[in-house]
Amino acid sequence: MKKYGFYLLAFVCSLNFFAACSDDDGDDNNNGPDPEWSDYVATFSTDNVLTVNGIVNDKEDVKVVLAKGANDNAKLTLENIVIESATVEIDNVEMKEEANGTYTFTANQSIAESVITVSGILTPGEVTKATGSTPVALELTVTRKVTSDLVGEWKLDMNRPFSLTPTVKEGVGQEIEGAWAMIAGIINNQLVNPALTAKIDGVTVNFNESGTFSFSWLPKGESNYKTLADIEIPLIADELDNIKFEYYVNDGVVSVGFDREFLDVISMVGMFPQLEGYLDLIDLAMGFLRVQGNYALLPLPVSHTEDGSTAFSLTVPAAALDGDILEMLLPLISQLPQFPQELLQQFPQLISALDSLTVQLNFK
Repeated sequence: MKKYGFYLLAFVCSLNFFAACSDDDGDDNNNGPDPEWSDYVATFSTDNVLTVNGIVNDKEDVKVVLAKGANDNAKLTLENIVIESATVEIDNVEMKEEANGTYTFTANQSIAESVITVSGILTPGEVTKATGSTPVALELTVTRKVTSDLVGEWKLDMNRPFSLTPTVKEGVGQEIEGAWAMIAGIINNQLVNPALTAKIDGVTVNFNESGTFSFSWLPKGESNYKTLADIEIPLIADELDNIKFEYYVNDGVVSVGFDREFLDVISMVGMFPQLEGYLDLIDLAMGFLRVQGNYALLPLPVSHTEDGSTAFSLTVPAAALDGDILEMLLPLISQLPQFPQELLQQFPQLISALDSLTVQLNFK
């Protein structure tokens, strides 16, 4: 009997031993079981806790919010990271625990005519309490695949590269409409298009599937295409060479954009005498840029013509046009021999009747 009593005592002690070991499991403060990914929900931004595409983030408005989502999965909110939207929410992100204690994930989200793919590694930090911790790092890789049929290489239609279409206010009369139609014809056929074809042999734009945008032009008589990096203006050329142009397509509009910090560089063009003749046009273009998140965007409606061309256009309301530009317009074309001189007398009336101007470039 004493023999069995000894075995019983040993069994009870072993239970107590394993129970004591179990109490020691969990976080450093003994507040519960080993932490899971949900113990690390947090907002990741600066202070070396967020890396986006291999670069440690130093912008306070760039953030990734990790939260609990549906079906025991995670929810990610990207702020000011992709061009399509300042805020992108991705739900049902499955967090996978790796052998080294990190958590990995990959998720896709459709937005506009693109698919955003987000993958990452969450490296947990020291557990400080049962419900949370101090996160060490979130490494995020964000890629885009544009699904629009705009993806590909487009070449400027050198037979009719440019067109200007004026729209006049309602009720101004057929005489005014006819005058503006005549002016547009002179600008298109005798001024801008001849000037373009005299200086360049081609323009190519590339809408890459990855969401990047690039363009180049072939000067008349040369064999190699030029890019912005070939502009021979110190500082401006360096900045242009480093700028990354991106785009997205939504509802028949392509929005081409770049990091909004580049706006500071554009504002310096007045320092360079070579660009003085373009200041009014640059100011006009700046007025049509809109800021979305960390991007400055130029939205361009896209249309397809009957002959197979694809047109990119920009409509400028007359009210937004600088008075100096309008005042230069008619005197400039009036110097052409084909311009009816009697239209000069109608100049103030023609300007007041103008509602908008649409500038269009045609590609194939």
